[in-house]
Amino acid sequence: TSRQLLWVGAGWLAATLAFEFGLGFVSGLGWRELLAEYDIVRGRLWSLIVLSVLLGPWLCGVVARR
Repeated sequence: TSRQLLWVGAGWLAATLAFEFGLGFVSGLGWRELLAEYDIVRGRLWSLIVLSVLLGPWLCGVVARR
């Protein structure tokens, strides 16, 4: 169902963010540097990638049902 696909996307989102921030902290980056990558106003498109990770499974489900 759509709800299940959104939960799958939420799981992938959580895993992506955990990896991204975990690796960032291990590399010595702070919150400011990590969150700067999500600033669309400054041309950073990473937040769009993260949004596609969240909505990708649901969108594929919608397309597959047609």
